Amino acid sequence: MERSGLGVRLGLAAAVGLGALASGLLLTRPGRRLVADVFGGRRRSPLESRVLDELWSDRLLGRRIDVAEVEPGRVVLRGRVRSRDEVGRAMALAERAKGVKSVVDQLVVQGA
Repeated sequence: MERSGLGVRLGLAAAVGLGALASGLLLTRPGRRLVADVFGGRRRSPLESRVLDELWSDRLLGRRIDVAEVEPGRVVLRGRVRSRDEVGRAMALAERAKGVKSVVDQLVVQGA
C-alpha cells in the first residue's frame, strides 16, 4: 500500500508542477500567444511572431488583432478595434517590427 500512496503523491506533485508551469507560461505575452496558436492549430512565420510581439506590447490591442504574412515582408492586420486611433497604433506597432516592409489594414472599427 505504501507504494501506491507514493505513486499517488508523485502523480499529484507532477500535476501540480505542470499546472504551475502552465500558469507561469500563461502569465507571459509569448506564452499566452503560444497557447492560443497551439489550440488554434496555427503555425506562425517568424515575421508574424515579431509583429505580434509588438502588438502584444499594447495590452489593449494585442489580443484583438491577428496577423498574417501574405508575402515576404508584407503583413495583414485583422480584428476589431474601438477607434481609428487604435488602428493607427496597431499600424505603427506592426511597422516597427523587424522585417516588415508594408502593412495592410483590414481592421474593423467598432465603438466601445
